[in-house]
Amino acid sequence: MELEARGHAVRWLTLPANPPDLMVLPPEQRAPTVIAQVMTSRDNLDEVRTELSRVRTDAMVVDCLLFGALAAARLLQIPTACFVHTVPGGLGGPTSGFPSAALLSTSIAAMLESMGLPAEDEPWALWSIANPIVASFRELDLPVARAVAEFDWIGPLIPRPSTLRVTEGAHILVSLSTYPGFRALEQPKAQRILDGLSGLDRVVHLTAPNLTIEDLRIPDNVITHGFVPHEKLLEDAALLITHGGHGTLCTSLAYGVPLLVIPNPAADQPYLADRIHAMGAGRALGYDAEPEQIRAAVSLILEDASYALTARALQATILSTPGAARAADRIEALVPAPHTL
Repeated sequence: MELEARGHAVRWLTLPANPPDLMVLPPEQRAPTVIAQVMTSRDNLDEVRTELSRVRTDAMVVDCLLFGALAAARLLQIPTACFVHTVPGGLGGPTSGFPSAALLSTSIAAMLESMGLPAEDEPWALWSIANPIVASFRELDLPVARAVAEFDWIGPLIPRPSTLRVTEGAHILVSLSTYPGFRALEQPKAQRILDGLSGLDRVVHLTAPNLTIEDLRIPDNVITHGFVPHEKLLEDAALLITHGGHGTLCTSLAYGVPLLVIPNPAADQPYLADRIHAMGAGRALGYDAEPEQIRAAVSLILEDASYALTARALQATILSTPGAARAADRIEALVPAPHTL
């Protein structure tokens, strides 16, 4: 870690101490539960206060979706950097937002009121006053997000190749979400993808640490894997088919590989899928896309060179971003200078 390499003592506080078990909840209750018990938890104030009293702390870095912890840091007057782990437009602001945006706004406002802080229901407003560090690149978001002066776009914190791509890849990589809460969504989608790729004159690699492989019909041209770091398979990939998680998506572009994004109806995934489609770095299909639609989209991306060219242009953009070094600079700037006599 960059801060530790610079000689700083870094410790991690996982919030909440007892996270909800989403697997026992029906799908319609999962987002409200996460918002209430994790993202806007009023318990964060006591948890953060206890931790700060236990060990001297010069500054905090808080994930952008832990609004309770951001509010706690504000009340306790501890220098704080808000770490935005995806494009801001996908999680709020004057954009389409994500599927639970309205519920989140209501919960944020109620939490702030209960803590005695000024009423606010917009995530961007809370981020903007907390030194926001955005671990993404500007071009991936809408202009309204790119224009926010407080957002410091450091680029995605992902594995990066040492050189730019100059040749076409050969195989197709399929990589879906590893989050256990999405397993029920990803299993049937994976089968539709495999059916769409069956018989295609391309080798397909499926990384499936979150899928039940034995329950899938695997075509002859598909090689299955458990967990494999994306960079191991992207170097010779012509296309990545994915759910559209920010890290997976940015890693693909960092290797100059275009995408077919089939998002789950959750978080920032539909937003990011739309952005990839609009930018021309790939195509987006709805979650329920049928095998023939998937096959047609794959053929279009592989046959139209513009998608690969756009992905390569975005690769150069990503590789030019400062990354972890810039984030460490911003965090170090929050630490009060030592007193001298």
